[in-house]
Amino acid sequence: MASNIPNSNAEQFVEERLIPGLLTGSLLQHKELLELLEDVDVRYKRQKSLLHVGVGLGKSDWVEELLARGADTDITDDSQQNALSSAEEMLRQFPDDVERSKVLKLVTLVHRRDQVILHRLAASSSRNTDHLTPVASPECDIASLKSSVDSLRQEMKSLVLQLSSSLEELKAQVCGRDALLRCLEEAVTSKAEDVTSAKLGMGGKASLSQPTSDPARARQECVDVMMRKTRIMYGDGVEEMRRLYERLYDGDEYTACVIKYLCDNDRVKVMVDLNSTSIGRIRKKFLDLDGIKEDGRYFNSFCDFESKTVYFSAKDCSGD
Repeated sequence: MASNIPNSNAEQFVEERLIPGLLTGSLLQHKELLELLEDVDVRYKRQKSLLHVGVGLGKSDWVEELLARGADTDITDDSQQNALSSAEEMLRQFPDDVERSKVLKLVTLVHRRDQVILHRLAASSSRNTDHLTPVASPECDIASLKSSVDSLRQEMKSLVLQLSSSLEELKAQVCGRDALLRCLEEAVTSKAEDVTSAKLGMGGKASLSQPTSDPARARQECVDVMMRKTRIMYGDGVEEMRRLYERLYDGDEYTACVIKYLCDNDRVKVMVDLNSTSIGRIRKKFLDLDGIKEDGRYFNSFCDFESKTVYFSAKDCSGD
């Protein structure tokens, strides 16, 4: 079994392995990485802990696992927010998000439990050091403390059962994703045909030519349209970009469906930095979907829905 990551290397390990796991994968795919971490409260950039990141992303499975491993809910980041205040803020921003509601319940329960324990320990210590006041029986203190912890633990178990039930419902919904995808693709294709017919009927120039039953021709038309929408800000690689669009189209039916839709939207434009692995030069600062201000140096892509602009870096087009 691999040895634990020492604290001196923990920050690099979190940045390179655990944070990408939080952003892109499920707990089951990356849970073994937590086993390698000596201190689950290790700080990330902006003094955020893994618990801060999990709360910010609304990942209830990650938050539950981190809390079970003893993550401290009182640690504050650079903005002086702890896990509880951050969870409350996220739910205010996304009041209908079920996952963020579960995250807040989990953090609240553990925070309340820790406060009860600290309060009772402080009270016990105060009584033991006050020579003018009779000292209460240690057995009474322990019994009272155990009762409070057991009560909170039962509440935690009840919440875990609710989460498990919700997870089963989610699994049932995911089972129908293929059928939903087919319906979406049919709807998008129908919409594209309607818009194309309307544009041709008004004498306008359509983004795509008339729908064709030839898959190779349809693919080529989509790639051509996307190339016309693309502006290479840094670098010189028109053919490289064309090959990238072809690979995206061929990658899977989800991506192909998205590209078909984008092709017919005249307002969509793409800005690319071919000489970098981040979008920092073409989009320095932006507000992410979770409401957090982000630095483009740490992102390889971003979609601005207001301006309908996609920013991405493509220094290495042999990757994803």
